[in-house]
Amino acid sequence: MTSAASDGETVEICSTDGTKLCAQWWLTDSVDAPSVTVLVVHGVHQSGHLYRRGGTSTLVDRLCTNARANVLCLDLRGFGRSEGDANVGSYHETFMEDVRVALRYATATFPGKCIYFGHSLGGLIGASLACDVSPPPEVCAYMLSAPTVNIAINCCARAALRLIVQCKPGHDVVGQMAVRGADGCTNNTAFADEFEQESPDRPFPARYVQASKRIVDVTKRRWQHFHAPCLVLSGPASATDLPEGDTIRPGGANLLDKSPRESFIAHDVHHANCEEMVTAINEAGVVVAELCNISAAPHDLVFEPAAGSNGNAAVHAIVEYVVRISAADCTALEPEPEPVLEPEPEP
Repeated sequence: MTSAASDGETVEICSTDGTKLCAQWWLTDSVDAPSVTVLVVHGVHQSGHLYRRGGTSTLVDRLCTNARANVLCLDLRGFGRSEGDANVGSYHETFMEDVRVALRYATATFPGKCIYFGHSLGGLIGASLACDVSPPPEVCAYMLSAPTVNIAINCCARAALRLIVQCKPGHDVVGQMAVRGADGCTNNTAFADEFEQESPDRPFPARYVQASKRIVDVTKRRWQHFHAPCLVLSGPASATDLPEGDTIRPGGANLLDKSPRESFIAHDVHHANCEEMVTAINEAGVVVAELCNISAAPHDLVFEPAAGSNGNAAVHAIVEYVVRISAADCTALEPEPEPVLEPEPEP
């Protein structure tokens, strides 16, 4: 039987607006038929290439070997080898549409169950799609690693952000993303080296931040509408409940100073609001959300050096979840219809 794709094959996917996206296949080692397809969507300033087999994370290796999964690693527009601009004005017509197109391609190539994995920015996109009024029917479960579901911007900063977007949309309003050290995203030196080499410039431009804040706000209001079960991987929150006046660096350390850039946005890219999201999903009673807390873990969970007999704790939890979902009789739910409000009677 000829495979619809080959291991390590790089493919080009055309998004709805014509943007050419790059993705790479990694196929299961099992002689049996694959149990599931996993779409991997990276974090900000990353690419699917960082998640490749034989790279600095064991995620894809173990999904292919231990979970009998075929894995498609996508480069979002403006990242990696994909075309386009990452400084988007709206997620719906760009990042979210890129993922929808990739999901359709993945399930057309390997029909059957499909699980979504998203880290950070990819986690936010996955959460937004999962509770959208038109969620992707291809996805039977979500795995969200340190999803960016909290960006606190006070009223004054919002007004300033709107002006900057109009005048200078590419202006870096947060400061360079830290990779190493106490404010960095990883303890894995090899990953840090590759990350910095692949993305030496890691700004947070104004238009992207505004679009991110808007989609976070919309998503937080709709958590109860998740259409499929999910696993949320998190660590200790550095700022779960941010006072409006407090500020933190992109890495998460509290600054409480007034320097123009570093105090502009309170942006916890480590682990914030994950518990709140899981609680809201489970209270709705439609699907089951599971929270996997990994103590003392920095942001890039699946790249952390192995610890213990199970290796990387996040990767181990993900593989176990994929195995369970593959064996379960789960189908993505149709979204509940939006309530129709009757007009108030005339007095």
